[in-house]
Amino acid sequence: ELRMALEEKGISVQLPAYPPVVFKTRVMSDEDALRTAMQEAQTQLGKPAQMLFIIEERALRLVNHLLPLPQMLPQSQVLVAPNIKLGAPPGGMGRKMAGVALKVNTKLGGDNTAITGNIGIWCPAVKNPSAPGVVPKVMLLGADVSHPTNLPGQGKTETTEKEPSKQPDMPSVAAIVGSINPDCTRYACRIYAQDPLKEMVTDMAKAVFELLGLWGTTNKGLPDVILMFRDGVSEGQFSQVLDYELKAIQEACSKFTVSKQPYKPRITFVTVQKRHGTRFFPGDAASVDQKSGNVRPGVVIDREVCSTREFDYYLNSHAGIQGTNKAAKYSVLSDDVGFTADSMQLLTPS
Repeated sequence: ELRMALEEKGISVQLPAYPPVVFKTRVMSDEDALRTAMQEAQTQLGKPAQMLFIIEERALRLVNHLLPLPQMLPQSQVLVAPNIKLGAPPGGMGRKMAGVALKVNTKLGGDNTAITGNIGIWCPAVKNPSAPGVVPKVMLLGADVSHPTNLPGQGKTETTEKEPSKQPDMPSVAAIVGSINPDCTRYACRIYAQDPLKEMVTDMAKAVFELLGLWGTTNKGLPDVILMFRDGVSEGQFSQVLDYELKAIQEACSKFTVSKQPYKPRITFVTVQKRHGTRFFPGDAASVDQKSGNVRPGVVIDREVCSTREFDYYLNSHAGIQGTNKAAKYSVLSDDVGFTADSMQLLTPS
């Protein structure tokens, strides 16, 4: 099934008729089983394995046992046994295996999708007016912080606000991703634990510095433009995120030099909000998505319900399957590029 799915996606597969399989025994630790699998692959294939497929009985065990293992593995793909329908007719798991095939392709360095030309070509707004004939290199960044507020005693309550001694003790987790090629189809990530319920990314400067280093190694140069899309920030935190995170990005950039000059890319900082109470409904038959009854994907609202002083808008970027769509709200907090409303709204869903 997996071989068929990979080949349907255009991914050539060179597997022996019977690839090495290792069954974990009760006396084997997870680490021992993985080491044994890599040794078996080396012996049978004559070279190190590019990908390990791990079949687990329960999804919960992945979190408790497999994820904390040291970074001793090549690329890996985990499958949960109940989701694998053994004995299904050929092609019976097509959609599921097609999804696995796309993940495998990405992990092995392939591109599942690509827009013709890089952002510097199809988004004229990012071009530098002082060098109109030069195609700028663009790096996309994204960041969010996850808080374990769904666990007992970890959320912000009246008790924790009144009694500091009862503050949550589980750390929040910050994730920062960055594109590492001009087409923005390949990404690297950095994940850090930080103080409980802290929304600002503590290690933003460190993460951006490392991601810029990866970009430089991959592309033999640094990006001319950095676009940051920051999730999970409320309107009351806009000034705070600019004072802390935008400055952290600028600090990371200042550690590099270009032609013996300080590296100063043009940076645009955008927040994305999903937790709001605004909903949009089609006003006439022409604007209705026939399958869901929602407004059509790609609809942008930047009047009436938006700020008259700020650069913000709502974008319904996807087709809803069930229920009423919630359009994301985008707010451009800082813009060195000089996006117009139309150019930013065209870039966002792309």
